[in-house]
Amino acid sequence: MRRDREAAGRAIGPARQAGAVRQHRRVVWSLIGLKVAGDVLCSRRSHELAIVGAIMAAALAHQARENQAQMLARLIAWDRRQRQALHRRLPARPGRRRTGSD
Repeated sequence: MRRDREAAGRAIGPARQAGAVRQHRRVVWSLIGLKVAGDVLCSRRSHELAIVGAIMAAALAHQARENQAQMLARLIAWDRRQRQALHRRLPARPGRRRTGSD
């Protein structure tokens, strides 16, 4: 009976060790990450870089919105021209009035 337990313990042992090693690595990397984050937060240069990055991101977002509005205005104007050209090419159908808004 005791031998069976020892054999079972040996079979489970490496798996438990691997899990403990993984957990230890995770803890070590977490501590390293916390140390690096602490150093970055205490650095004046990193603060300046973060502020400049935030300003640049806001400026790029504003420029992207403006560009999107211009592209939409161009698309609407193109669509309007295409519709007008199509209406000029189509013959008037009986029973339907041609209007400028169609």
